[in-house]
Amino acid sequence: MTDPSGANAGGAGSLHWIPPLQGANNYNVWHIQMEDVLTDLDLYGHADGSKLKPNSKVEVAITGRKDDEGNRLPDLEVDSDNPLYASWIKADRKALSNIRLRVDGSVLTHIQGCTTAANAWSTLEATFQVKGTVGLIDVVDTIDTREFIPIFSILNEDKRTTFSIT
Repeated sequence: MTDPSGANAGGAGSLHWIPPLQGANNYNVWHIQMEDVLTDLDLYGHADGSKLKPNSKVEVAITGRKDDEGNRLPDLEVDSDNPLYASWIKADRKALSNIRLRVDGSVLTHIQGCTTAANAWSTLEATFQVKGTVGLIDVVDTIDTREFIPIFSILNEDKRTTFSIT
C-alpha cells in the first residue's frame, strides 16, 4: 500500500520514476510528469504556490475563566503554536525533495539554494521553459543536426517531397 502523504516517496522516487530534468530540451515533458507525480503525492499545491504557508503562531482565546470567588474574569488571548504550520513545513520539504531527486546534477545547481518547493519550481520554470520563437530557436540550436543530415539528403533527392515546420 502506498503512503498518501508522500513520506515514502524519497528513495530516488521508486514509486514514480521519470527521466531527470536535464535542461530546456526535456523541460516540457519533465514538467508535465512532475505535475503528475506531485499531484499523486498530494504535494502539487506546494510546487505551484497555491498551498499557502500558514502562520507559525495562532491566537487562542481563553474564555469562561473565573477567579477563586467565582467571579467572571476577562477573556484572555494567548499565542500558541499552529499545528498546521509544522504539517505545511513537512509537506513542503517532501515536495522540494521530490523535485530535487528528479533533476540532473547540472540542473540541481540552479535550485540548491531554494528553501521551498514553490521557489524551486518557479526557478526551474524561469530557467528552462521554452517561451516563444526565440526560446524554440535556442532549443533547436542545442540539437546535433549531424544526426538529421541523412534524412535531409533523402528528402532533397525527391523534389516532390514537401514538408513544413509548424
